[in-house]
Amino acid sequence: MLLRKNVNPRTIISIGLIALAVANVSRYLLHRDGRPGTNLTDGIEGLAMGLAIGTLLLGVWLNARRKAQK
Repeated sequence: MLLRKNVNPRTIISIGLIALAVANVSRYLLHRDGRPGTNLTDGIEGLAMGLAIGTLLLGVWLNARRKAQK
């Protein structure tokens, strides 16, 4: 569904930037006491960062593909 030709890459990039901001804020929310995280909190933080980076890369790729077709 995301690889359709009528998807706006700017929308995907915006979603990725919002996800990156949420992932960065989650670092402070999950580590409130300042101690190193447990396996669960590190896993949640890594998953959020991975989704954000993946979404940003997908948006950049879609943008480059759209420009190459014009």
